[in-house]
Amino acid sequence: MKVLLAVGVCMFILAVSADDLRMPNFQRTAKVGDWVMVKLEGNVEMKQTVTGVTDKHIVIMTEMIMDGTVINTSTSESSLDDTYDPEKYDSPHGKPKVYKGKVKLKGEDVDCWIFEQPVADGNVLKAYFSEKVPVNGMVRSELGDTVTLEVIDYGRE
Repeated sequence: MKVLLAVGVCMFILAVSADDLRMPNFQRTAKVGDWVMVKLEGNVEMKQTVTGVTDKHIVIMTEMIMDGTVINTSTSESSLDDTYDPEKYDSPHGKPKVYKGKVKLKGEDVDCWIFEQPVADGNVLKAYFSEKVPVNGMVRSELGDTVTLEVIDYGRE
């Protein structure tokens, strides 16, 4: 469930505004061949590769990898015009917050945007985004004290 939540956040959060702070839509700068490899909980990795970009959409191929073997491949398309307005977000657990901070990316402290959303059982989902990471900007996500997603590598083919 935590893996699905992390992947959902990765695909869903495209642009956030809160308290007059606007997080950029990181997909708008993507180019065909951009890729990111992330480690998920357990022995699972996910590679996302941009396979198509137009002025309105981005196409991302996602490969789920377990023990070095691709176990699932899917393709998704997102609108580059999509935005996410936390003021309209209807959650019984509270409104999200967005603020700037720092996060470690491959051993280096980098500037980032932090998205925080209260979830069930009093936990908080935290997602960290940086313009340095291609495809969608996500560097790391946490659910409570558990890291659910973390970038291990990225680049351009």
